[in-house]
Amino acid sequence: MIENINIQGFRGINSLSIENFGKINLLLGKNNCGKTTVLETLFLIIGVTNPVLSRNIHFFRDLILTQTDDFRFLFNKLDFNTKDRLKNNLLTCILNCIVPFG
Repeated sequence: MIENINIQGFRGINSLSIENFGKINLLLGKNNCGKTTVLETLFLIIGVTNPVLSRNIHFFRDLILTQTDDFRFLFNKLDFNTKDRLKNNLLTCILNCIVPFG
């Protein structure tokens, strides 16, 4: 079960921490406040070994992107011309979870 999530620099979210998840959780808010981005973050992190997930997210949003646009769209205010920032701060997304075994 997911315990908490910290998102930094992903899509429209600059920084977000959500703690104390329960078995069932509701994300409520106005349009364009980041609810779908939180779900997409969970989708990407849980399926991190699947390389087509970001393409599927674009498809769900009816987006057609070129390969170079793909990364620009994912990261919040990322300057692709600054190599140091690109190297050190691409995405910080930490998901703490308990995975049941057995």
